[in-house]
Amino acid sequence: MEAYVTKCELSNGNRIPTFSHCQLTIYAAFLYPCWIQHFTESSFMRVVLVLFLGFLVTACSIPTKEKEIHNIEWSEVDKLTSSLADTCKNQPNPWKGILIISRGGLVPGGILAQKLGIKNVRVICLASYKDKTRGELQVLHRPDDIEAKGKDWIIIDDLADSGATLRYVKGFYPDAYYVTLITKPQGRGLSTSATEYPQDTWIAFPWEK
Repeated sequence: MEAYVTKCELSNGNRIPTFSHCQLTIYAAFLYPCWIQHFTESSFMRVVLVLFLGFLVTACSIPTKEKEIHNIEWSEVDKLTSSLADTCKNQPNPWKGILIISRGGLVPGGILAQKLGIKNVRVICLASYKDKTRGELQVLHRPDDIEAKGKDWIIIDDLADSGATLRYVKGFYPDAYYVTLITKPQGRGLSTSATEYPQDTWIAFPWEK
């Protein structure tokens, strides 16, 4: 049964869930006269009833903090890609091309290719996110002519969140040079990133608006 929860605002901005339909059903069942009569026939059952109702009230009063949303502006995108471009320019070997992880890497990948003057741009198409919830990874398209396990290729995505996407792509191209605009703690060590944000922050890029 799907439970729809009514919420109210606290002064600090957090939200408190009150009663869901399921919880209201439980209350109604226990407060119905025949149930009250049944459960109050003994002192022990009266104590059980009071403790159970007290538990539900306490559970429904625990503040829950909603996930923070951070909106990235275009000016920040340019700053982050410029930082990645400077890092890529300092690598010893010439780049063979850029492989973009779609769809998140499409915009920053195009900007980075422009800044580096790289014309050989490829795309690997993956699908993973569904309405802010991570779903099972699916490969829609993958180039089959990138040699040497991706050596001297730049692979770019917008974000290293849990790191699942980058780990998956590394299975195909373990020797490539991975870059992301932003990383989170769970995605550390998987790519060269321009900046980092807390794990519980939802990043909203300008091309997603």
